[in-house]
Amino acid sequence: MLAKNLEPVLIKCEEMGKTLTLETHGNNFATGLSLKKLVQVLNNRVKINYDTANVILYGDILPYEDLEICVNDIEFIHLKDKLGANHKWNFPAIGDGNLDFNRIFNILESRDYKGPISVEIEFTPDGPSGLSEVNKSVKRSFNYLKSILG
Repeated sequence: MLAKNLEPVLIKCEEMGKTLTLETHGNNFATGLSLKKLVQVLNNRVKINYDTANVILYGDILPYEDLEICVNDIEFIHLKDKLGANHKWNFPAIGDGNLDFNRIFNILESRDYKGPISVEIEFTPDGPSGLSEVNKSVKRSFNYLKSILG
């Protein structure tokens, strides 16, 4: 059904020379593996937007093996950390959660991933307490990533 509904979007992508990326999110496409299966039935204009913490929240899996399975179909990565129980909404600054980002970057490097990567901080369901908390979280994320990436 989704593949059929995406046909007009894929035609437009083809006309414009663009790629559609679908994020690991929700119940139906919670993992890279589930999106890889969809991508394989669609054309080469569809790739994966891999969210390192969404696969935990929605797919109840850690991202490492899942990332290895689908990395060749990834076009974009949301680096997002996860803290607490798998199904609890808690996405702190990068480095403040439970994910092993050294392991994630080793997987990406070993598979020669060259695409864009963004940092995503979603906090808890209450959101940040204000701009100051956002700024501190972005700075902590930057400092953590700088420490592991050099």
